Formats: sequence, C-alpha cells, structure tokens
Amino acid sequence: MLNPEQQLVSLLVGVLETVCNQVLLGHAASGIEQGLKPPAVLVQLESISELQQQGSRRKDQWLFNLSAVVPTNDQATYALLELSRTIRQALSNDKALSEHCRKLTFSETQFDIAPSQGQLSFADITLTLETVF
Repeated sequence: MLNPEQQLVSLLVGVLETVCNQVLLGHAASGIEQGLKPPAVLVQLESISELQQQGSRRKDQWLFNLSAVVPTNDQATYALLELSRTIRQALSNDKALSEHCRKLTFSETQFDIAPSQGQLSFADITLTLETVF
C-alpha cells in the first residue's frame, strides 16, 4: 500500500499519462536520448518544503519539474506548444489531483529547441503543489 505522498506522485503521473503515453519519473533530461521515443514527459520531484505544522497535520509545498520532450524538426515548436498546453489543461481541470492537494500553480514554460534535426527539444514547466497531510 502506498503512503499519501507516494499516492500523490502516482496520481500526478497518471494524469500525465492521459496526455502522453511515455511518462518517465525521476529521469533527468541530460543523457536520456538513448531508449527514449518522443513525445515524452519527464517528471522530477525537485523539493518538498514544510510550510506549516499543526498537531499531526502539516502543510507542504512540492516543486516538480515537468519536461515535455519532442524530436527536433520543423514542427518542434508547435509540438512543444501543444504538449505543454495539454499538460497544463490536464492538471488544471476542476477535479482535484488529490484530496491532499490544496493549490496548484505553474511557472512560465521555458523552451529549449535543439539546434539540429534529430536531437531532442524540451519545454520545461515547474509545477508547484500545496498539500495538507
């Protein structure tokens, strides 16, 4: 049985899998080229910060880096725009990601278009979640 924190990560990955069938948890963008068949979404948990504690309940802030990955070609910019928009929509829909999730915000999207065809291009989004456990 998963603890509540593991359940939250599992739910996040599940939502992202509705957007893209290849979601990799805990993979850095560097060195990922081998074995990756884009499009893909890479998910990294960057940090968890305790914001407040009252008795047995605590409020945390989670920072995730979400990277949309596509092959570089003449459509890479449009593909990254579409994939990042779809990620935001999937996570922003009215249903709560989890009963523990109180607030969800996104950073601006940073685009890194590779200079050569066949390389990988990325759109990075920082997802911030406030949770109460």
